[in-house]
Amino acid sequence: CLAVITEVNDIFDLTFSLYQYVIGIVILFVALQAHEGVLMSITGKIIPSHLAKGTFNSGFLATEAGTSARFSADIAITLIGVGYSGHLLDIMFVPGVVFVLSMIIGIWHIYPYLD
Repeated sequence: CLAVITEVNDIFDLTFSLYQYVIGIVILFVALQAHEGVLMSITGKIIPSHLAKGTFNSGFLATEAGTSARFSADIAITLIGVGYSGHLLDIMFVPGVVFVLSMIIGIWHIYPYLD
């Protein structure tokens, strides 16, 4: 993430071959998938028991939310990449910031009502 934000290639004048880039992305993808598994395991342990029963339990809903978010993000990246391939990183940064800020504001407003 830091490499993407600081654009390491521009600052340190590094060049990566196609194979180095692909191997790095594969390692990053595997690490993120492993991290997601750990987070789902922790989430499953802290969910109240009444939410962990039935077909549409919390684990299923969390999995489906993650899958639909990845699908939506892939579609958005593809559509933006088709139109603005030269500035893809700059354009993709804006929705992420808006999303994070809206989540912070939303949590700030509902936090007093949580048990």
